[in-house]
Amino acid sequence: MTGLKMGIGLLTLFLLAGFWLPADNFFLASQHFLPLHILLEFAAMAIAAMVFALTWTLHREGDQRMLWLGIGFLLVATIDFAHTLSYQGMPVFVTPSGPEKGIYFWLVARVFSALALLLFAFLPARPTRPLSGVLGLVAGLALAGLVYWVGLWHLELLPRTFIPGEGLTAFKVGLEYVLVVLFATAAFRLVWRAWIEDSSNLAFMAAAAWTMALSELFFTLYANVTDIFNVLGHVYKATGCALIYYGIFVTGVRLPQAALRELSTRYRNIITGTNVGTWEWNVKTGAVLFNERWCSMLGYRPDEIQPSVESWTELVYPEDWARIRAALDPHLRGETPFYESEHRLRHKDGHLVWVLDCGQVIERDEQGRALRAAGMHMDITDRKTEQQRTEALLEKLVESRTAELEAARIAAEAANAAKSAFLAHMSHEIRTPLNAIIGMAQIATRDAQLTAARPYLKQIQDSGRLLLELVSDILDLAKIEAGKLALESRPVHVPSLIQRAMRLTEHRALQQQLDFRVEWGADVPEAVLCDETRLLQVLVNLLGNAIKFTERGSVRLQVSSDRVQEQRWLEFAVRDTGIGMNPEQMRQLFRPFTQADSSTTRRFGGTGLGLSISKRIVDLMQGRIDVSSEPGRGSCFRLRIPVTETAPCGAESPEPLPAPPGTRRLAGLHILAAEDDGVNRWVLRDLLEQEGAQCVVLDSGLEALRALAERADFDLLITDVEMPGLNGHDTARRCKSLYPGLPVIGLTAYALAEERQRCLDAGMDEHLTKPVDADLLCAAILKAVGRSQNGAAAGPAPRTSRVAEATPVIDWQALWRRLRRPESVRQILEILLNNHAGSAALLRGQLACSDHEPLALLAHKLQGVGGTLFAEPVRHAAALLEQQLRSAGTPDPVLVLRLAGAVEALVETARSALADLERALPAP
Repeated sequence: MTGLKMGIGLLTLFLLAGFWLPADNFFLASQHFLPLHILLEFAAMAIAAMVFALTWTLHREGDQRMLWLGIGFLLVATIDFAHTLSYQGMPVFVTPSGPEKGIYFWLVARVFSALALLLFAFLPARPTRPLSGVLGLVAGLALAGLVYWVGLWHLELLPRTFIPGEGLTAFKVGLEYVLVVLFATAAFRLVWRAWIEDSSNLAFMAAAAWTMALSELFFTLYANVTDIFNVLGHVYKATGCALIYYGIFVTGVRLPQAALRELSTRYRNIITGTNVGTWEWNVKTGAVLFNERWCSMLGYRPDEIQPSVESWTELVYPEDWARIRAALDPHLRGETPFYESEHRLRHKDGHLVWVLDCGQVIERDEQGRALRAAGMHMDITDRKTEQQRTEALLEKLVESRTAELEAARIAAEAANAAKSAFLAHMSHEIRTPLNAIIGMAQIATRDAQLTAARPYLKQIQDSGRLLLELVSDILDLAKIEAGKLALESRPVHVPSLIQRAMRLTEHRALQQQLDFRVEWGADVPEAVLCDETRLLQVLVNLLGNAIKFTERGSVRLQVSSDRVQEQRWLEFAVRDTGIGMNPEQMRQLFRPFTQADSSTTRRFGGTGLGLSISKRIVDLMQGRIDVSSEPGRGSCFRLRIPVTETAPCGAESPEPLPAPPGTRRLAGLHILAAEDDGVNRWVLRDLLEQEGAQCVVLDSGLEALRALAERADFDLLITDVEMPGLNGHDTARRCKSLYPGLPVIGLTAYALAEERQRCLDAGMDEHLTKPVDADLLCAAILKAVGRSQNGAAAGPAPRTSRVAEATPVIDWQALWRRLRRPESVRQILEILLNNHAGSAALLRGQLACSDHEPLALLAHKLQGVGGTLFAEPVRHAAALLEQQLRSAGTPDPVLVLRLAGAVEALVETARSALADLERALPAP
């Protein structure tokens, strides 16, 4: 590359020096210049033709630049041939020769060479289409024919390039300068690409383009065809063609040949170093080439082995032919990617040599039949000998161990039979009194006079059933050890399962004043296929242990779900802040009849059997239980099982609980409210009236604006944000434009910072998130109207959201705290049943509709209803569906059905609670 740069630099300096060189004539007459002109032109034509031949071959390897460069220089060679024969002093070439004719062919050839180099410089290196080469060649030859037609018979159509007595015309000199610019542009582009790609080929092409640009500059300087500038121009032109050919030859021929030689040497060294024999088989003729190592491996010299497939077949051990054909024939038919076989060959001295024979068909005909294959042999005799010796030893060990295991199995079966008989007897003795207890509890539950005792009777039934199941599990321990415990697979409503587990264990948690709660993940399926009894048993055991070993603090059940390789997994994490365990105690956890230490048994009780049974049940479910713990900081038991999602099923409903009344903080205020949902309107009216306000609650923003136009005594406007027709934002804007001094408070189910900002931007003075806390609402109203709270109790901290399905259908404590009166609770439940008894069916019917706006509106409305009634399952399911509709535009059937199930559970719970209230309230 350095020599190339120096050469181009010298050529450039020589051209610059030409401006000061005397325009001496090299020859006394133009006829004397003809032989040199013919020699230089034919040399350039030969090189151009070789460029075409080389690029025509190389473009098939995937470079379109080679195609157009070759076709361009084929045109150059063809037209330069006409230029040479048309030169003044040459014999007649179809029409009389002369300067005008020769210069025409010369200029056209230079234009084509410049365009070819520009295409090479600017086109990307990518494959050509199959017909591009042929079409390009035909078009090039047609273009050459057109040039000949004009140059031989119609020169008068073109501008003059030479005037006798005057010399070259301005057109000719100007076109030479244009060619200089074109060649220089190609040169600079190629220099840039050569530097970027570090390509010597592009460097040679850049040098060629620059040399041709210098050549054209010489042709602008000469005054006579015999002077030094004309001669140097032809020499530079031939030099440029030679540089093009050399650059293409180096890249397309010399470098690939060098790489091929290096690759051949590398493969030869690898074969020699790995000490393997190689073979190459002509499947059609049967000829095989074996290398020296292949022959010496079997004790032969190369000249002792005939180069045919029969030489190999004669050496194969006959018993191994079936194994060879089983591997070789499918590969020859194209059914396997390669051939591999371990077999024996006969050595020259008679013993057998084990070889690993690997190969592959490397050429097939159009029908897919094998034509040539190649592969190698590796001597594996030592490995096979060691393998056979090891196998014989293992066979003896297996026979001995099998006899020992058989004896141990017989003894274990006898012990298990005795244990199973004892457990079955004890199970029967315990089941008998339990059946009486559960039966009597069921009878007492049907007695209408024992309504107040029903919660306790139901607890007795649930605990009795669980105890009965646990007694059965003691018997199942024997089945587990015998491998005979069978798990059921049936639809399980996950929220009900968790509620049941919590209800069966919450009594002691409440006694110990623990923070006992469920935290529910967003992607947990509502219903799955699994063994409900076994899963409940495990959950109750884990929760019971956590409560038992936690004297203060919290016990939390975290429920989540994920999908791993198309398999849905349920995960239950039981976290406590109890006494914790050290690593040694954790190692003892899952052993039968074992606890952390003897002091644990004396202090907390228990048999130590629960975790052992739970671990074995989870193993049968193909799940796992992990534990992490620190002494004094608590423990976390993580249960993870694979499940299959199924259609949702029903849920259970807890009973309501009363709460104490509050104070009247809004006395004397006249409040106007707009709320489209009937349940929410009733709750808002009841809440405001209990606090002493006089209120008008309407069902739309337009109605509220009409009321403001009719009455001027309202102190404040409360508006729901999401309403059909005129929404809360627009209601607030119109209200502020008409009544700037009237405070406006917005209520919405969206708990997002962006929604709060939208409300404030619409002109609202305050924004509260549903479910609305009475204290927070009162504080906001009093602040908006400029009245102090007069020592009223401060609002509680915002309620932490609990996930819907794992919490009670209605948080009765929170609802009673808000409404304060049984009559208010009865009224709101009646409104709920009147407005939303058919909402679940409406939700399911919306799945078949193409217009999803009513579904989004209903989901938003139910979100507000759920917040108002503290019905977290409905609120959470509605929020998920509304969020999904806003992001995707189309409903997710799973989310719609989940919300429908939650609504059904809410309606059923309301009916049951309303019946209890009717019996509890005095007759009017």
